[in-house]
Amino acid sequence: MGIAYRCDKKTGLCVSVWDGVVTAEQRRQHIAMLEADPGWGTCRLLLTDLTGVSAARRPSAKEVLDAAADFAEKLAPKVRDAKWAMVASETFVLAQRFSTYLEEEVLRLIVFNDLATACTWLGVEGTEAGRVIDELRAQLRLTDGMKQSPPS
Repeated sequence: MGIAYRCDKKTGLCVSVWDGVVTAEQRRQHIAMLEADPGWGTCRLLLTDLTGVSAARRPSAKEVLDAAADFAEKLAPKVRDAKWAMVASETFVLAQRFSTYLEEEVLRLIVFNDLATACTWLGVEGTEAGRVIDELRAQLRLTDGMKQSPPS
């Protein structure tokens, strides 16, 4: 499906949601969008939800390394001192590997296995973060459904 994100100055949180099968090209496009967005990362609180990533197609170790290298080169300076929580289930080990690759560039990145604990660490309301995640996931699935539907 893909990746969607939203930054909310009111809550001080930038949320990214990865859902379904995410290709390397979609990841590169996402990083390019974040790099071009002057508002991304300025809130200093980041939340990435990986719980919807398809178990059928997980990235390889090389893809995780490539993603970390791309992120480090293009985005790490914007969020070096931000608090960044990743929430992962099926991809927990890969998310931890990604965070290990970035440990010198992003000082406060932690991978969690549940949203509530991640939100507590970030100091944000879990209900609000969950609502944003649900909205972004629904947006991705609607967009994907429209791509797959034949024209009438």
